[in-house]
Amino acid sequence: MDLKKGQEIELTIEALAYGGKGIFRYDNFVIFVEKSIPGQKVLAYIYRKKKDYAEARIKEILSESSYFTNPQCIHFSTCGGCKTQHLSYTEQVNQKKNQVQHIFERQAGISDFIIDKVVSAQPIYNYRNKMEFTFSKNRWILEDEPDNVESNFALGMHIPKRWDKILDIEECHLMPEIGSQIINYARELAKELALKPYDQRLHIGFLRYLVLRFGQNTNDLMVNLVTSYEDLDSLIPLVSKLTNRFPSITSVVNNINTRKADVAFGEREILLHGEPNLNEKLKNLTFQISSNSFFQTNSFMAEKLYEVILDGANLKGEEIAYDLYCGTGSISLFLAQKTKFVYGFDIIVSSIENAEQNA
Repeated sequence: MDLKKGQEIELTIEALAYGGKGIFRYDNFVIFVEKSIPGQKVLAYIYRKKKDYAEARIKEILSESSYFTNPQCIHFSTCGGCKTQHLSYTEQVNQKKNQVQHIFERQAGISDFIIDKVVSAQPIYNYRNKMEFTFSKNRWILEDEPDNVESNFALGMHIPKRWDKILDIEECHLMPEIGSQIINYARELAKELALKPYDQRLHIGFLRYLVLRFGQNTNDLMVNLVTSYEDLDSLIPLVSKLTNRFPSITSVVNNINTRKADVAFGEREILLHGEPNLNEKLKNLTFQISSNSFFQTNSFMAEKLYEVILDGANLKGEEIAYDLYCGTGSISLFLAQKTKFVYGFDIIVSSIENAEQNA
């Protein structure tokens, strides 16, 4: 296909690629279009051209897709957390099914591959049991904001392709609604108490992350404040006001990360309020989860996933199972109900400790 970088072209989006970009095909040439959905006719601007593909962004939507739905989140156009919130969920499922089919047919070379069944999510909002939000001195300024607007404090999500800019988040529909209330109040308190946000460029400042974990089936709620050093005198007033405002918070911990690495994982942890772990239930099993332990981020779908695993494994009760990267042992314990023995492996010490407690 005769295309050049900087060219504009009319396209009708045919499908979604893995990662969420729209696809237009011409013979063996593919154009990936950012923020587009199947069925849209767009005027696209080519910003990158390679031998077999090109990448483009939408300059104008010429006709809307029948699969379009109004995104629920006010941050959707800027935040990179949700790629396809403007695509109906039914069509999202269909496109993901096609992607899996394509992987097995084209990459694995299985021409007769058939997907037997798709288990759709329910609910499709407010389902995540863990969310990480970043404190930063470098807030992303929106296009409609005035030139002199305050930009030296942010608590939210990274802007796509920018490691150093954070979008202030007022609401996030991926997690339970109380999470958005906690974010906004924590931001307000941090400013009131003059707690300095971390500067990802200069590696100075105090507050680094606010991590929320939710027991979707127990109503437990853990707040993990990740800081760059220990300063309980500064942190405890924030914790006190936060827990008074939200008495449903069952645990507050302070992870201390003195490294430059941009991760919400501390070298050590201090318990500031309540219990050291969060409890979550999956079916008839209860799990203790620490701040840094891995656990499936969608408790509702984890239950369905594990049912599929047990059904597909067709266990007889004499098997020995190995659960690699077992986290808190959720899959291990489900398998243990129908096997002779299960071995779990993980490199995170707190995960293994939780798994042993849960067993």
